[in-house]
Amino acid sequence: AQIAKDDEGSLHRSLQSIRCLCASLGLVEAINWALVSESELSRCGWSVGEAVRLANPLSQDAALVRPSLVIGLLRTIRRNLSQGAEGVKVFEVGHLLRAAAQPDERVALGIALTGAWNRDWRTRETCDFFRLKGLVEVLVQRLCHQHPTFRAASMAWAESGETATVLLDNRVVGIIGKLARHVADAWDVEQDVWIAELDVASLLQARRALETAATPSLFPPVKRDLSLLVKNTVAFDQVASTIREVGGPLAHQVGLIDRYIGKQLPAETHSLTFSIHYRDASRTLTAEEVDRLHTQIGRALIERFGAQLR
Repeated sequence: AQIAKDDEGSLHRSLQSIRCLCASLGLVEAINWALVSESELSRCGWSVGEAVRLANPLSQDAALVRPSLVIGLLRTIRRNLSQGAEGVKVFEVGHLLRAAAQPDERVALGIALTGAWNRDWRTRETCDFFRLKGLVEVLVQRLCHQHPTFRAASMAWAESGETATVLLDNRVVGIIGKLARHVADAWDVEQDVWIAELDVASLLQARRALETAATPSLFPPVKRDLSLLVKNTVAFDQVASTIREVGGPLAHQVGLIDRYIGKQLPAETHSLTFSIHYRDASRTLTAEEVDRLHTQIGRALIERFGAQLR
């Protein structure tokens, strides 16, 4: 399909904005060839049928069009580590082509981290899942002006239990996760690698207008902590969403301040502790009002998740 000149110009400006935003977050741009081999596909867990094959390739090492940016990012990481780099933190914006009755061409943003994020004479900060998650959160917030949510997921190239989809307005816009050990071994990468891939069109469609600034409340918040024991299958976001739903606008701020797993707890459970700031913009809340709402939230968590309040 042909793209109108205005749309083409708008997309180019948007992609340049994404590149500048990634660079401002400390990432370095990588540009990889869009053609891959069957071997590279299989090492990442994809089948040949998921990629579009060239009719007349120059080499079998470049016989297929990439269905994902992951392969190119892994090439970049392996090459840099082999040259002695202590850490790699790169991004790439590029086109993908996935096999279907009508081949699906998309523009994606890929991010890959491994090793040291920052190192000086005082400290050495390493890359991990939460570093990657934080980068994705900031990027999406600045680009789309809304907060993403995350939900546990699985991918062929990712480690089970350390992978999540990225959602905006309850729609999947990407995935983040730790590279599975068997995939890393297949690429001769010894250290942990963290990868994100986001669909650019979905991000741009989810953009919202900037909200006007609100005057800070003159009335102080009332702070309460809430600790509960739930099964490991109950995710943080499920609990936090319930707290916000039951607390309504008075639950002004909800944050996770501790997660504990240990022998003292029953098997397959974890303890979560939330800090909740209750605030009314028009008046000071009384202790009785806050206690009543805090109790309602606790009851809702017991009913929905079988939680034990601690």
